[in-house]
Amino acid sequence: MVRIGRIAPTVTILADPSTYTLGTTMTATIDILDNLPPEFLTKGETDPTVRTTDKFYFYMGADQFSNGSFQRYLSAQDPEGDAITWSISDSSGNFTIDLTTGLLKLTATAAIDQNETYTFNATVTSFGGTDTAVVTVSVMTISLKTIDFTTDHDLLRKPQASNPTFASNGGARYHDIEWKADPSGYADPLTHTMSTRVTLDVRLTGVPAGMSYDLLGDAEGSDLDFTKSGASGNTETVTAEDPLPANVGQVNKAITWTITIDGQTVELGDSQNLIYVTYGRPLPIGGTVTETRMEWLTDVAEGLSDPHEIVAAIHEESLTLGKFKLDNTPPAVWSFLDGKFAECIDHVKLIQAGVGMLGVLGGEVGFVFPRTDPNVKGVYSSTYGQGFQTAVINGIGVRLTYFNGGRNMYEAVFKFSSNGTTKYYAGFSEVFNTPKEVMEGVVQALQWWAWSGVQIGGQVGDNFGPW
Repeated sequence: MVRIGRIAPTVTILADPSTYTLGTTMTATIDILDNLPPEFLTKGETDPTVRTTDKFYFYMGADQFSNGSFQRYLSAQDPEGDAITWSISDSSGNFTIDLTTGLLKLTATAAIDQNETYTFNATVTSFGGTDTAVVTVSVMTISLKTIDFTTDHDLLRKPQASNPTFASNGGARYHDIEWKADPSGYADPLTHTMSTRVTLDVRLTGVPAGMSYDLLGDAEGSDLDFTKSGASGNTETVTAEDPLPANVGQVNKAITWTITIDGQTVELGDSQNLIYVTYGRPLPIGGTVTETRMEWLTDVAEGLSDPHEIVAAIHEESLTLGKFKLDNTPPAVWSFLDGKFAECIDHVKLIQAGVGMLGVLGGEVGFVFPRTDPNVKGVYSSTYGQGFQTAVINGIGVRLTYFNGGRNMYEAVFKFSSNGTTKYYAGFSEVFNTPKEVMEGVVQALQWWAWSGVQIGGQVGDNFGPW
């Protein structure tokens, strides 16, 4: 077997005189093998006989160019195992290559510029020919720029600087993108539904074109841990490994970000956003979803996941903040938490607004009051929130009075049903199972009278409305 280059060969056959007879014909079989050139092996290639367009991408970290430790092999192989010689054509004079091993490194006089990209050609040569590759070395600074919580409810408003009260509907909404690096950086709070995974759009700067990397976000616990392998480009979408806690509350912890690129780990720093974990998507009942209100609500319902327990917590906690006063002009719903005087209707409307802002669905505000006809509903709908008129039904008047001489015709309640259970959360009072229990529970301060010219009744009966 004869191995030759890519030329037309001339072959001379020498016969053995002791066995050769003049005039006879001899036959010889000659196998001519074409000697293939070497091949650069990039992007996981292993077969040197497959010809490809070869490009090498390398990342040089700050420490590698500052101390001159940058080294990379330009992998190549000859199909027949012939010896290979490497060479490069680097006009910058910053790089050199070992002729026999293909080890690329910095020259002793290298002057590398940060945030620069160097591109040059490399060549491998063997008996069978040559192969060429383009080499790109990036010395870019990779940084964390912004983080966008793509599953955010996008409802939260800033507290109004001049009036950061519960009654204030707040200022503008927070930024669409919740985190931005310095300079002029910020970290906005946001709301997010419990038991769901957080999804982020992470935007970087300085990622070299043509290179892939692994992105890692690490926090205490796994509900804010993020991993993305084989990422490329400056923007990647990542989803947390585990969902947020299965209860209402607040999550506020740092996420440490790193990427691994070309075998190097680059530290990107920390991000941190306060997350108000809600039961569901907030409903702006009784005003906008402000941080002042959400801060209070998630603190009051911290650790709760049962809807009735959430309602009960808001009902109980708000009792300690409000001040009851009959004949009060009802304030705006949230003024109740600013220490304003209020009636029972204001209290239960606050409960309704708070429950809605935590994303708990269901519930309605209504009144429980005595009546002479159990089939008549909503007797006081036309005097909603007043309670200072006497209703007359079929000639019989009905009213509810205070023993101390004041008059009140109803007890306002928040009726809430969940998981087959209905409860009545009474304003400035307790939690009851039926409308009758509401009246029996409040009757220590109230009594009702029915009359038609003269008093004809004075006890608590079974007929209460509007339910």
